[in-house]
Amino acid sequence: MLKVRKLADALGAEIEGIDLSQPIAEDVFAEIRAAWLERLVIRFRGQRLTDPQVLAFSRHFGELDPPGPNPLGRPFLPDHP
Repeated sequence: MLKVRKLADALGAEIEGIDLSQPIAEDVFAEIRAAWLERLVIRFRGQRLTDPQVLAFSRHFGELDPPGPNPLGRPFLPDHP
């Protein structure tokens, strides 16, 4: 069960009861999004995510921006330019 706990009066929330490495149902993500919109910053402790899992979760919030310039002239993660 998803639990949202406020971290401070002004902003911030910690969300518990979810494994972000697994697919997230639309209604569950709606709760996460609502917490984000209300509290502006959300934190999930103890998650172990691969790079593809981080990208998959992040895409729930909208289109991702490409990474900024890399001083090496190539992607930091070749599989995820």
